[in-house]
Amino acid sequence: MKAINYIRVSTTNQEIGRQRCKLKEYCIVNSIEIVDEIIDFGISGATLERDGLKKLKEITNDSADIIIISELSRLSRTEDILETLNSIDVVIKKGLKLIFLDDPKKTYENSLDFIEIITLSVQAKGAADERHAIKSRNIEGKKALFASNPYAMVDGRLPLGFKKVENPNGRHPKFLLAVDEEESQLVKLIFNLILDGYSLAQVRNYLHDSGIQTKKGSYYTTQTLSKIYRNPIYKGERTRNGVIANVEPMIDPDKWDAVQLKIKENHQYVSSGTTMYNPMRGILRCRCGRAMMVKSKGDGLYVYRCSDVQPAYMANRCQYHDSIRYHLTNEVIFSLLKKVDFLIYTDTIEAKIAELERQSDGLKKHIEQDKKKISDISKEIPNLQERYVNAKSQTLADAVQVQMLKNESEIEQLNSRIAKNTNKIASVREQIRNITEVAKTEDFDNLDLVARAALFKKYIKKINYLPVTTMQGFYVVDYFFDAKSVVAVRKTTHKPIFAIVPLGIQLTEDQTLKVTEMSNDSSDMVFSLSSAITKTITIQQFFEQYADDFLDVNLSYRE
Repeated sequence: MKAINYIRVSTTNQEIGRQRCKLKEYCIVNSIEIVDEIIDFGISGATLERDGLKKLKEITNDSADIIIISELSRLSRTEDILETLNSIDVVIKKGLKLIFLDDPKKTYENSLDFIEIITLSVQAKGAADERHAIKSRNIEGKKALFASNPYAMVDGRLPLGFKKVENPNGRHPKFLLAVDEEESQLVKLIFNLILDGYSLAQVRNYLHDSGIQTKKGSYYTTQTLSKIYRNPIYKGERTRNGVIANVEPMIDPDKWDAVQLKIKENHQYVSSGTTMYNPMRGILRCRCGRAMMVKSKGDGLYVYRCSDVQPAYMANRCQYHDSIRYHLTNEVIFSLLKKVDFLIYTDTIEAKIAELERQSDGLKKHIEQDKKKISDISKEIPNLQERYVNAKSQTLADAVQVQMLKNESEIEQLNSRIAKNTNKIASVREQIRNITEVAKTEDFDNLDLVARAALFKKYIKKINYLPVTTMQGFYVVDYFFDAKSVVAVRKTTHKPIFAIVPLGIQLTEDQTLKVTEMSNDSSDMVFSLSSAITKTITIQQFFEQYADDFLDVNLSYRE
């Protein structure tokens, strides 16, 4: 009798020798000639997409008389019992006999009868349950190992800046995660570059130009860098299978949070234009609320216009279609920042900082509450997993699984909320840093457009241009510390005029100005509040009667 033996091991760390010896011994005892051997190496029994299994189903009785497998679980551990029965049925209907050595007295041939189907179904169900139990035990073992030693290597993941070393204190765990001093300097460099305002593309180019490559000899990509800066292990949080363990941070946690925010800010504010740089990206807004983009009008003329590109029939399409001169706007706002005395806003700045500090403290409390909830839920998971493995019925197992999935979903939602609040805290801290820096003296000399963009982003939250006529209008500049400046503009061919609107004059929604004046009581020449008069003036009247704080705007770009 001729036999073909089938062998499968689920991981590449396992040896096929035990199954091979068992099959060979059976064939020698029973005078069976082994004509071939089919092996699925390092492939889980949970999948039916195996080259060896496909080859097994193609064998006919012209090649052999019998197929021998060490046990049913080697053929399959899939939950789809019908697929397992079908695999067996395909083999024996081709005139081959089939034997599993965990029950060597039973030979399957021709077709499966009812008793055989029931028997195999029970065995297949047991194999599938065993797979679940093994997987659960494996996960629990890794969790326990990880919880006892946060540096334990429980999988093959090795982040940049770390290396795998043998555990000097024993074999459990066999390997530990350790800092690679040389690589850790590269990690710190990447984080510092981002904090200095580099986008991921700029960091990538910097590393490329410096000849810095990965261990595999390739250059870093933005995708690789994205995985690095997002990895919480660098701020001291190592996560595996829902368990978070604390390790020594490579990057200060506040610095790590600031980098997450910086990347978002770069995406929002750093211009990616290839034709004209946009120093006000994310700051300059159309009246409809959308950001304004740089657009060429031809002949070297550039304008800011609404970024809306929706078809005309869309209900929420921009109704304004404002267009303002690119170079003129850049120079006006730059001149304003040079002119404004931010010290007059000291009280406003202090009040804003106090408000942001309260907001930061509140967010921290929310994070601590969510972390406690995660800790409480995590304590339930091992008990649920044990109940699942030891469940006496499928109904009970299903109920436990539902609860496990519910807990995992809740943990995921809590982690998501913690991440969002952490980003909010980083944003608030960045605002506090910017506002604290406001009163310091700035060096406005010889700044290129990129340096000016950094200044705009530091001071300004939003800019709106409100046209009154084609040649006249207002720039409304909102600062981060709840204060604003209004600049009235009169454009002329030869000598445009730009004046800061005093704090006592209010700009209305219809682009007129409200002025409150004190009338002169002729009886005693004393000004009284009761005699205050509020009147509305036009932008033209403002320039003729009230404008006295003018901006010295550099118009040399016209040349």
